[in-house]
Amino acid sequence: EDDASGMPDDLRSAYDEDDDRLEVVEAWHLPSAPDADDGRHIIATEGITLLDEPWTRDSFPFAFLHYSSPVVGFFGDSLCDDIKSQQFELNAVLEKTQEAMLLAVPRVYVNRAAKVQLNHMSNVPGEIVEYTGLQPPIHVASEPLSPQYTQHGMTVKNDAYQVAGVSQLSATSQKPTGLNAGVALREFNDIETERFAIFSAAVEEMGLEVARQVIEAIREIVKRAGKYQIQAVDERGRASEMIDWNEVDLDQDSYVMQAYPTALLPTRPAAKLERVLEMKRDGVIDATEAARLLDYPDLDAVTRRKLAPFELVHKAIDVMLRKGVSVTPEPYWPLDYALATLTEAYCRTGLMAEGPEEANRDLVRQCIDLVVELRAIGATPAAPTGAPVPDPMAAPVPNAALPAPAPGLPI
Repeated sequence: EDDASGMPDDLRSAYDEDDDRLEVVEAWHLPSAPDADDGRHIIATEGITLLDEPWTRDSFPFAFLHYSSPVVGFFGDSLCDDIKSQQFELNAVLEKTQEAMLLAVPRVYVNRAAKVQLNHMSNVPGEIVEYTGLQPPIHVASEPLSPQYTQHGMTVKNDAYQVAGVSQLSATSQKPTGLNAGVALREFNDIETERFAIFSAAVEEMGLEVARQVIEAIREIVKRAGKYQIQAVDERGRASEMIDWNEVDLDQDSYVMQAYPTALLPTRPAAKLERVLEMKRDGVIDATEAARLLDYPDLDAVTRRKLAPFELVHKAIDVMLRKGVSVTPEPYWPLDYALATLTEAYCRTGLMAEGPEEANRDLVRQCIDLVVELRAIGATPAAPTGAPVPDPMAAPVPNAALPAPAPGLPI
């Protein structure tokens, strides 16, 4: 029910006439059908429409994350709801503890028969206080709380961790004592994350929804501005070049969006090194790939120089498949690595539903043939014209005379 101003009851209840702030409402109405044009996006305040434009998307421009899926209504239960009873009890314990600590101050009990002058007692270190009698003053430091009460607070706190499914070590970013091996740490993390499998799936779905919203926003920018460029990154996550969005945009039915871990390797340097060495020892990767996976900042200058030939191969593959530019291999390439990587890229594109154009794949095929020829030439080097081919198995000639120097050259 609305009042004379037209404001709904749920909004009017929070409205204060003495407040100088102005309430603005933003609303979306999705299209009723794929080809319908009744979708609207409106921003309005009381009596005034600030924005009224068509809304062509089939979804709202939001990505929501629920700790637990709602049974009724929109909002679900949060982690705070799960441990609120423990939190209330812990708050009561802390409040009583604070009161007891304020009362637990050091006291001095003085017998009246001692005839101690109270004004002579102060907090001066080493001060001498005279008294008459046989019993001196008694200094008492009272205990604020019993150990059972303090232990009750710790029990409530541990119970909250158990209900949430989070260990105190994870909450404080610490590892268990004695758990140093990378395999043991991975197993420890895997056991703990099983508790949050459903929530982790919800986080991944929210990430996918954010990606969809970004794609839709870029498409709207392209419709208005005509073009839009994005920053492309290489396999190591480094910025490589700017790409026109129109070159990579696909129809929604032409691709599948899935969530994958940002990194299979651990983030700690020691654990990451151990995992990479395990993969190299098991034959999963070679020494070159191991160096590319480590990618430590303090070794960046060395890895960039050592991996430059291999990065050149990957860049050549990207240029051929994406831009359709022919690349001629050179003898200075790591030919064995180039042959294996080019073959993998060629086969991988053949399995893609919407892969690159066949002409671009032909460029990769031609590059593979040239690499094979270069490898064959390098395996059987030709002897210099007119010079005898030495026999590596022949015994050296004793006291052989050195060849005479060429005329005009220094000896």
